[in-house]
Amino acid sequence: MKDNARFSAGGPGPGLEVARWVVERGLCLTGGDTSSVEVVPNPDPSLAYPLHDELLTKNGIFNHENLVFDELLADRKYQFLYVFVPVPIKGATGSPGSPIAIT
Repeated sequence: MKDNARFSAGGPGPGLEVARWVVERGLCLTGGDTSSVEVVPNPDPSLAYPLHDELLTKNGIFNHENLVFDELLADRKYQFLYVFVPVPIKGATGSPGSPIAIT
């Protein structure tokens, strides 16, 4: 909440080829510490958020954004049970919630 324009301007992340790799391996969830967990803007200007479409819309794979890993990394915890408790919002395609790492 310090530089909202910069935060919303775009960021690094995986592209559509990574989304297809995730689908091929049958994963159920992706996540990262950025606002979209995919490259923004997309290198192909005709595409907007294709990773989201490929994962969630086409394959039901959730994509969790804005995760904070600082404490896990500081403690060198690279494997953990991930639990997410979303806010139940009727008709929504996303939700804030409480991500929990159990080590």
